[in-house]
Amino acid sequence: AIVGTTTAQAQTKEFLEAFNQVKHLAGLPNSQGYKDIELVQYPAEMLRTMGVKESSNSQNILGNLKVIYQVKIPLSGENKTIGNGTYHRFYSLIHQNRKPKLYEQVMCQTTKGQEISVYEAIRKKSNQPSEFIILIRNNDKALVCDIVGYLDVKRIMNMLSPDLKNYVKEDTLSISNK
Repeated sequence: AIVGTTTAQAQTKEFLEAFNQVKHLAGLPNSQGYKDIELVQYPAEMLRTMGVKESSNSQNILGNLKVIYQVKIPLSGENKTIGNGTYHRFYSLIHQNRKPKLYEQVMCQTTKGQEISVYEAIRKKSNQPSEFIILIRNNDKALVCDIVGYLDVKRIMNMLSPDLKNYVKEDTLSISNK
């Protein structure tokens, strides 16, 4: 597992705790079931240093990005119980009955045996960066991404796939008295 050090963190301490717990378990010498779980942290500075370039129509995503956490989890094979438990550790963060509620669902799509869900963290202060958890799962594997930065839903969807941005609808309801 490659993990960079940076001052950028996940906005919710609960995600960071779950990520660090899984990272610890995967790093233990006798952690047979966790050895196939891949954990990566990509600070924006590291992506820029690696030469990751943005296209001209990317709306400066890299400039507004703080960090991406990524967890690849195998869900089949001899360690499927540990894989499913690890996935549910992250899934429990976005559960609707969780108190206090940490995330709001932005999008959910199921096609051809694959689920894609996007959740946005409920921010405490308006000047904090946004945080999105993306859960992608099929029968064999799961991917959990946590993206932190000064980004909006459309930019996140564009990062995932230009096709997904068609599923995002902007709220055009105005409640002001002006």
